[in-house]
Amino acid sequence: MISIVLVGIIGELGVGKTLTLTYLGWNNWFHKGRKICSNYTLYGIPFTPIKTVEDLQRMIPAETPTLEQLMNVKEVCFVGDELWRWIDARCSVMDVSEKERKKIKNKFITDILAASRKAFVTVIYSSQTLDQIDRRIRSVTDFTVYPMIKGDNYVCHARFFVGPRPNAYNIDKDIRFYCEPFFAMFNTYERVQPLDEGYESKEQFNPVEQNPAWIKYLKDRGIKDEDIKGECEAVEEALRKG
Repeated sequence: MISIVLVGIIGELGVGKTLTLTYLGWNNWFHKGRKICSNYTLYGIPFTPIKTVEDLQRMIPAETPTLEQLMNVKEVCFVGDELWRWIDARCSVMDVSEKERKKIKNKFITDILAASRKAFVTVIYSSQTLDQIDRRIRSVTDFTVYPMIKGDNYVCHARFFVGPRPNAYNIDKDIRFYCEPFFAMFNTYERVQPLDEGYESKEQFNPVEQNPAWIKYLKDRGIKDEDIKGECEAVEEALRKG
């Protein structure tokens, strides 16, 4: 009926991890009609921020769905930037024992595993190295992606491998996409905040004109102030129409 997957995007700083993560989020929204959740701010498409423990629980419900829920389910794609560092940051700021921190982290990892198999949630995460990823997640990752930005930030080339370990025998496919529309979708200067507790996040839409990194990108390329609004409207239309 559906193909729920767990995808890891691996690479050092500056190679295009968040760019590729954002592109795959857009792809799931545009081509597959999935609801998008994210632990960082997105622009140009509707998304639900995941910032609290409660947000995670709503995204990955623990209960077994009923037949009615199964028939009306809305598939979700969760894009998590530096996901494991995010979890560690959450645990490190909690005023609890080391044992309790490990329990919280293990619960989160278990939920991620359940989501990718039974909760209709596709999980796409980024990490600088495979070793940073919990081995339980690493062992069941369906695809590992290695991106590289080429041609003066013009095109991103991402190679997909089946499973967690890349080699010549498990290359699945290569994709290439233009960087610019997806530069507009995220703030490269944003720092992902630790998982919090409390308020309930709602779906939101942020125009790309509100993305400071995108505005700086345009100005650095000589776009005049009076032309920036038109550039923003054009990229939003491109994101809507594909």
